[in-house]
Amino acid sequence: MPKTGTVTISLPPELAVEVDRLAQQEGRTRSELLREAFRQYAERRRRWDHLFAYGAERAAAGALSEGVVVATVKSRRRDSRRTPTAECGSFSTPMCSCRRCILADVRDVSSTMFSVAITR
Repeated sequence: MPKTGTVTISLPPELAVEVDRLAQQEGRTRSELLREAFRQYAERRRRWDHLFAYGAERAAAGALSEGVVVATVKSRRRDSRRTPTAECGSFSTPMCSCRRCILADVRDVSSTMFSVAITR
């Protein structure tokens, strides 16, 4: 059986209550919930680090400029105007302003930026 380490963290009372509520709702222990939260955070961080490193590499190679980035983001936003609606709970068209849809939009813009960098 693999060894595990113990980490002690301090949480504000309201966050501790939220952790307990979510753990109970999902039938998990606090440790399981916080391990999963950290895994997701670390994966997101790796993706962003990779994206920024790729952008820096492409910029250094002269394949990507600030002007290209700004133009691409403006074009993407213009082509996909979204109107705020209530929390959708899923990806909908037009996308709403809930956190889930905003993150989907960020992923779309990131994908577009990769495409621009690769085709230039």
